[in-house]
Amino acid sequence: MKFQTLKDSCFYIQNMDLSTLKGCLFIISKDADSRKRAYSTLAKRLLEQGYCTKSYTKELPQETLFSLSLFEDKTLWQVDLADRLKTQDAALISRIMSENSPHCLYAICLSELPKQIADYTKFPSFEMAELKPWEQQKELSSWIDYLCQSAHKKIEYQAKEALIKDSDLNRSTLENELEKLILATFEKETITLSDVLEQSSGDVKGSLFLLADHIFENRQDLALHVLIATQEDGSHPLQITRYLRGQILNLVLMKSLMLAKKSDEDIASHFPQMRPKSLEKNLQYCSKLRQKGLESALLMVDRLEIALKNEKIDEQLSMEQLIVKLCSTCSQMS
Repeated sequence: MKFQTLKDSCFYIQNMDLSTLKGCLFIISKDADSRKRAYSTLAKRLLEQGYCTKSYTKELPQETLFSLSLFEDKTLWQVDLADRLKTQDAALISRIMSENSPHCLYAICLSELPKQIADYTKFPSFEMAELKPWEQQKELSSWIDYLCQSAHKKIEYQAKEALIKDSDLNRSTLENELEKLILATFEKETITLSDVLEQSSGDVKGSLFLLADHIFENRQDLALHVLIATQEDGSHPLQITRYLRGQILNLVLMKSLMLAKKSDEDIASHFPQMRPKSLEKNLQYCSKLRQKGLESALLMVDRLEIALKNEKIDEQLSMEQLIVKLCSTCSQMS
């Protein structure tokens, strides 16, 4: 069975008839966190039915899976074979499918369907679709709403957006940050953008990361909000301009490679320290922004940095004017 979101798959597992599960089942997703959470939902239900749980990885002898204990009536095995299947892994899955033990249920976790094993369709499968970035954002937004409702909280739309961007679309990071927010705002009914920025204020780089994102996406109000929060946290204007310069310079170089018809893999090799999600996001920015506009934005930052070093200017006003100009430039480039 294929699900569009993790939330849908977990809801189905929470309400399914467990008596239909015999022998083995498949949990399939390219996202490791989604596989983990779907399995955890299943394990929680089976623990209530008297099962014990065990995990198998490739480091363990395969016979471990088939050795029965006199003290364990029912066992749920998590068989993690999420890497690309090798011949011996396919053979292991075939053996599991033929085992049909009344005492063991095997949850085989994979990143894709095992097409080289013809009989897998005879067993239940929970497959989660691979989502595009905007679909991931939408799904994570729904997940935040679900977690907040469970904690009897409301959350502002802008606060959700900031959380999602700060997590780099990583569900575990997002949930950890949201849990801290819920605890920090226990006296409040609604989590606001200010609460999110206050929590992330200890991580200046994280706040600046948000600032750059809002600029490239022409979200002027949010960009100014983050700028003020970052400065109140003690960040010097020069620290902010240097960070922005680095981010814009990355896009200038990336855009040059795109115009030279380089592949995504070639471009990635020029940015070895950049995380895959960040690289994907920057490639999206480059696809919609023009080279001359990016170079113009870089020049704006350089001019202000020189003025901050050599002239007596209103730093707060100058920084706000820079943000407005950068957002306007990005808007004209789209």
